[in-house]
Amino acid sequence: MVNILFENFNKLPSFVQGFTAYLLVLPITMMDYFLGPELSTTLFYLFPIALLASSSTKINAVLISFVAALLWLTANVAAGQVYDNNWVYLWNFSVRLILFLLISRMIHASFSQTKFYAALANIDDLTGILNRRGFLEKAQEELSRAKRFDRAFSLAFIDLDNFKDVNDQFGHQAGDELLKTVAIEIRNNIRSTDQ
Repeated sequence: MVNILFENFNKLPSFVQGFTAYLLVLPITMMDYFLGPELSTTLFYLFPIALLASSSTKINAVLISFVAALLWLTANVAAGQVYDNNWVYLWNFSVRLILFLLISRMIHASFSQTKFYAALANIDDLTGILNRRGFLEKAQEELSRAKRFDRAFSLAFIDLDNFKDVNDQFGHQAGDELLKTVAIEIRNNIRSTDQ
């Protein structure tokens, strides 16, 4: 359920993601104000931070962490929280900010690594094009699209004649270079949507 939420959020345009995450911080701040300083709402601030950290750049995760910590401090002061020393406000703000930054950094790193490994699982290391797994996933998507829109579906197959001879005569390094060259030429001469 949570994964589906994050996946759907990540599909939104970046400005909508940012707007939504910042918008979610406001009711949490209001709840923080009405509950007063006795009850901690730290956990609730983590949800919009996690949403933005999972899908956006590091700077956006830092910004929302800062805004959330600042709004938390503002809500507590507005709710009547008074400390003997003014440095306590700065201390509490700093601790909350560091906590938010650490969590947003971990979430961002985790999602970035997951995206990297997902892409790596579908891309051939040598040629940089889809491997068998990636091809099958893409083919299934295209078949589903063709069925949904009741359209024809085309599939091209390319065979490199005498490729084994290149490997045998010039070595596997030359065969690898040939495969890379062919992959680059194909990629450069077809539409990006057809890759």
